[in-house]
Amino acid sequence: MTKLKFLIVFCLLTMGITQAFAQTYKVDGIESFNRNGIKAIKNGAEITGYILFYKTDKADSKNNNYAFELLDEKLNKVNRVKVTLPKQSSLIQSAYNGETLGLMFYDSKEGSYIFKAYDKTLKLAGSATAKDLNKYEKAVMERMEAEEAASYYGIQAVPGKGFVRAGYGEDKDQFSVTMYDTNFKKKWRYQTPDGSKGMETFILSDISDKYVSGLTMRRKGMMSTKFEYYLTVFDIETGKKMVDASVESTKENLSISATNLLDNDEILVQGEYYDLDDKAGVNKSNGLYLKKYDIKTAKSISETKFSWASDIKKLFDAKGKESIEDNYVNYPMDFIKATNGHYYIVYEQFKKAADGVGIAVIALGGQASAVKVKIGNIWVFEIDANYKPVGIKYYEKDASSVGLPAGSGMYGSGLLGMFAKGIGGFDYQFTQQSLDKSTFNVSYLNYDRESGEKTKTIVGNIFLAKDGSLNYDKVDITAAKKTNRAIYPASGNSVMLAVYNIKGESLELKLVKLNY
Repeated sequence: MTKLKFLIVFCLLTMGITQAFAQTYKVDGIESFNRNGIKAIKNGAEITGYILFYKTDKADSKNNNYAFELLDEKLNKVNRVKVTLPKQSSLIQSAYNGETLGLMFYDSKEGSYIFKAYDKTLKLAGSATAKDLNKYEKAVMERMEAEEAASYYGIQAVPGKGFVRAGYGEDKDQFSVTMYDTNFKKKWRYQTPDGSKGMETFILSDISDKYVSGLTMRRKGMMSTKFEYYLTVFDIETGKKMVDASVESTKENLSISATNLLDNDEILVQGEYYDLDDKAGVNKSNGLYLKKYDIKTAKSISETKFSWASDIKKLFDAKGKESIEDNYVNYPMDFIKATNGHYYIVYEQFKKAADGVGIAVIALGGQASAVKVKIGNIWVFEIDANYKPVGIKYYEKDASSVGLPAGSGMYGSGLLGMFAKGIGGFDYQFTQQSLDKSTFNVSYLNYDRESGEKTKTIVGNIFLAKDGSLNYDKVDITAAKKTNRAIYPASGNSVMLAVYNIKGESLELKLVKLNY
C-alpha cells in the first residue's frame, strides 16, 4: 500500500468516512482466536473501524505467524500485515487508546511480557519487553487462561496518552502500577513502599485521561482472611498517589463493587450495604449506596443510600423483588449520564454458586479451589441529577454460570463481580452512547433455553429513546454448534457479530441491525 493510500485510510478512519459496501467479512485458516483479538476503533463515541489479530500458522521451530488486519466500519479490509512472535507467547490483552492499539503477550518460556503498539495504519509504533516479573506472578500466569490473566495483569487504555497495568511489586506482599506512553515507553511505576506492614493487592477499576483508580486490599499477613478496603487514585502524569482513603464504615458493612471517575475531579464508589455483622454475598443486603469523593482533598463529600425496603422495592416488578429476596448481588456494569440530566446505572445480578475458599490464594501463588457464580438478570436504575430514584426497568434472561480464578472467593462479593467482569463472565457486553449523549443502548447476550428446543443466542438491546423512555428489543444470532461468538460495538444502530468456527478454523464478522 502506498504512503498516499495510507494517509487517505488514516483520514477516512479518523473522520468516520469509509467505503459503503461490505457488511460481512470472513477469514479462513485461523488456527486459534480469542475475543481480545478484535478491537473497535473509535473517534470519540463513533465507531470508525476494527482491528483484527489472529494466529495463522508456524513460522519456524521457534516462532508462530499472526495476521493483523485493519477493517473499516463497514468491514471492508483496509490493510493487512504479518507479525511473528515466539511460539510460547499468547495474547493476553488488547487495548485501544484513541491513538494506538496496544497488544500484550506473555512468553511462557522467558517468563516475560511482550508489548507492541501499532498506529491506525498498522505501522509498528513501539515495543517493549518486561522481564522483571517476580516468581509469584510467573506462577500465576502459568496457571491462568488468557482472559483470567487479563483481568489481573492486562493493560488498560489511557485515553490519548498510553496504557497502564497493575501487577506484583518486587515481593509477594507488594503491588505495582506501571504507566506507559502510546509507544510503550515507561513513564512511571508505583510500588508498595519497602517497609510497609502487611500485604497489599490492587485491582484497577476506572481510568481517565487524568487519573487511574481502583481498590487496594490490605491484610496483616498471608494467613489472615480479614481484608481492609481502600479507594486508591493515581495521577496519570506523575504516578503520585492522590487518594488512599478507607472505604470501611463503623456503622455497617460496605461491599465495594466499582469506582467511576466523574467530572470536576470527583470519583464515585458503588456497592451494597449490610448490617455490620452480616457477610456480603451471604446475608441479604439492606440496599445500594453511592459515595462520592473529592480527589484533590481525598475526602468523602457525599453519600446516598437506596434502601430495598423504602426506595427500590416499590419500583421493582415482581421478578425484581424476588431476586432481592433470593440474595442476588447487584453488580454495576455502567454508570451513564444523559443530556436530560439523569443518571442510568446498569446492574447485572449474580450470586455465588460454589465456594471453595482456601487461605493460600492464587494471588499469592498458592492453591485453592475454584469459585463458581451464577449470573442472573439485568436491570436499569434511573436517578435524577440529585440522585433521587426515578424508575427501574427489569429484564429477565436465562441464568448462566462462570468459574472464577481459584482463591477469589476470599474477597468480598463486589470484588467477585470485578473478577467476573474482567474475564467476560457477565452477559452484559457494552454500552453505546450517541455523540450528543441524548440516547444510548446497552447490549447483552442471553442464552435462551426452552425445554425441548435448541438453545438460542439472543442479543438483548436496552435503549434510551429521545423522548426519555427506556425500551427493549432483541435479535437472534444463534449459530451452529462448535462455534464461539462475541459481539462488539458498531456504527449506527448495529452491533458487530464475530463467529469463530472451531472445527473449520474460520472467523466470520457480520454487522447486525438492532431494532431501535
